Amino acid sequence: MASGASIVKNTMKGKDYGKAVGNATERALTKIGVTIEGSAIANSPIKSGRLRGSLTFATKKDSDRTRAPAEQGDAVSTPATKYTLHVGTNVNYAQHVEYGTRNMAAQPFLRRALHDNRGKLLKGYKAEIHKGLKSGR
Repeated sequence: MASGASIVKNTMKGKDYGKAVGNATERALTKIGVTIEGSAIANSPIKSGRLRGSLTFATKKDSDRTRAPAEQGDAVSTPATKYTLHVGTNVNYAQHVEYGTRNMAAQPFLRRALHDNRGKLLKGYKAEIHKGLKSGR
């Protein structure tokens, strides 16, 4: 064997790598959505509670979630494609809170949720892919 070469053994015994990675990616996106949603909720300012209560996430596979938004119509749109995650709200004033206005300082809750959890999200994604390839599911 040549120096520095390694052999990767197929532990899936004929199982479909593509399907395993796809399933693992879908599971990872759901876990990432839960993490970002929770952090955004914790970071969001409370005045009436509507913004905080409307924060949610959606994936193509996980579009029918049990947690209902604060008011009818507050949920984020369901992605049209696989392996896409939408996190946020459609409350009409959310962007003013996130980015601020001429009369109000920004109070970032979504950007902060992503930034504060970036390393954790990447580690979790890698772990889910590894687990999916190892188990074949």
